[in-house]
Amino acid sequence: MKELRTENGIHGFGEVIHEYTRAQAIDDGVLVELPKKMAEEAGWNYPVACTKSVYEDVIFWDNEVEEAYQDIDGRMWDVLWMASYGARKASTLDGNNYQFHFLMNSIPSGTTKSFRIKLKGVLCGGDDGSPVITLMKPDED
Repeated sequence: MKELRTENGIHGFGEVIHEYTRAQAIDDGVLVELPKKMAEEAGWNYPVACTKSVYEDVIFWDNEVEEAYQDIDGRMWDVLWMASYGARKASTLDGNNYQFHFLMNSIPSGTTKSFRIKLKGVLCGGDDGSPVITLMKPDED
């Protein structure tokens, strides 16, 4: 495919047909933006978001369950901290996989069970090109 040149230089491979920004994904609920202050305290220098499935399957906790030993903020902290720790130990963040061992809500009985889950962190350019982190399941892009 031939690249098109504009006044400012190369403009990709032609006119953009469709654009879906990170901000739109957050607004649509496809991504969940994690609190900036908590992310910074956990060691992240860039904004962090996770996919909806990571939020629902790993971070979310039903505090209405009779034996709710955990809460959403605590689980969010655990994910942010462990991913940050893993990233600091790795040579590169892009696509690194992390294993977490979590107590999970069991549906529909309301009982809990231990569950091991893998997540990956991806560093890329956000809507304005600034670095952002996205935490996702290994099979997600």
